[in-house]
Amino acid sequence: MRGITLAAIVVALGACGDNIHPPGEGDSIDTIAPAQVQAGDIIPIQCNLYQGSGAPTNAADAQIDIQFENSALHLNGQIVARKVGTIAITCSLPDMGLVDPTPAMVKIVAGPPYTLVTTLSPTEIDAGKSVYATCRVFDIEGNELDDESPALAVSPSDPQTTITGLTAEMIHTGHYEGQCTLPGVTGNAVGFDVGPNLP
Repeated sequence: MRGITLAAIVVALGACGDNIHPPGEGDSIDTIAPAQVQAGDIIPIQCNLYQGSGAPTNAADAQIDIQFENSALHLNGQIVARKVGTIAITCSLPDMGLVDPTPAMVKIVAGPPYTLVTTLSPTEIDAGKSVYATCRVFDIEGNELDDESPALAVSPSDPQTTITGLTAEMIHTGHYEGQCTLPGVTGNAVGFDVGPNLP
């Protein structure tokens, strides 16, 4: 009777598994992703499951882990590139005990210009003096772009105003606004005043 009870306990313990199935011989998982994407892009990722000598299958239920998580965003089941840098993406199937030992390395580069931030200095000048603009350019994810060449625009327009690069020489008195511009992108307007040049 004691032997029957002990056997029952052994069977019961064997039934209480954790649903982890050891991988078969030669089973592996491989992470497929592009080498480079732009910030704001969805990163296409595929997890290929290899079992024995058969052709790979798409492991749609695989777990996807990202090193440097703040560089990418999980959104509606997709992964969106955010911050410039290189991230490591790894597919795994925990229930099968499979993890890709060689993660896919994806380089995130800045996207196209999306916003411009304009600052002017000084914001009060005498006629005949100049204001100077600083223009900062960002992509949709907030990465700063340093290879763009914005122009300075001043309104209202005045034929006597001379704009050279990001400098505006002002001749007539009044209230003006300056803003950085790029094709398809306009920065915030900053007001400045031109007073009379008194002796």
